[in-house]
Amino acid sequence: MALERAESMAQRIGQWVALVMLLASGAVTAQTPTGNQATGIEENAGRVLVYQQNPLMKKGRADLSISSGVSANDQAFIHMNTGLGLRYHFSQRWSLAATYHKYFRGQTGLEDTLTQEYGIFPERKFRDFYAGLDVAWAPLDGKMLTLESAINQFDVYFILGAGVMQTFTQGLEGELRPSGNLGFGSRIYLTGWCSLNVEVRDYIYQESLARKDSIYQDWVMALGVSFFLPPTYEYRYPK
Repeated sequence: MALERAESMAQRIGQWVALVMLLASGAVTAQTPTGNQATGIEENAGRVLVYQQNPLMKKGRADLSISSGVSANDQAFIHMNTGLGLRYHFSQRWSLAATYHKYFRGQTGLEDTLTQEYGIFPERKFRDFYAGLDVAWAPLDGKMLTLESAINQFDVYFILGAGVMQTFTQGLEGELRPSGNLGFGSRIYLTGWCSLNVEVRDYIYQESLARKDSIYQDWVMALGVSFFLPPTYEYRYPK
């Protein structure tokens, strides 16, 4: 009885081994291309086109931005501004914008010390508003993890612009000054139609003072939000 059971077990094992070898042989045959197939694959290897969806399309869309900034290079006064901008993205990398910034100011303790304790009354020119155009180039983009749970798209851009800066002396009418600006910033996309913007710009203009003309630089650090128009988009693949 024991001998018969051993022979029966050996036969079953042999059958299983044969079945596994047969399946393995068939899998290798199915996965190994014939000579003609291999030649066709090699010929078409360089012609395979893969179209991957861009996670965020900017081309052909506009964005309306609202921002608030503070000047970083005036120790006697705090110059803050509120701005509006309308930007059109004519490609994924390049865009053109029209912007307007209205300035507000607040006096610091340094100005009080100069005027009250030392009797110094320096000539002051205040910024009223800026209006102009700029071109932005966004060469970098990627993804980032926020709040350890959400993955957001972002990009980094550089700006070059020109416009006019209106400045004034207290009690007198303002004058328009040609102004150029350059800077950089980053957009963090909260959704497909809304982004959080962080930006640094240097506004450069020539100011007329009693003693002589002087070049002014207004470094502004701003935080804002943009709303894309239209809010949705669809892909059009080449046929």
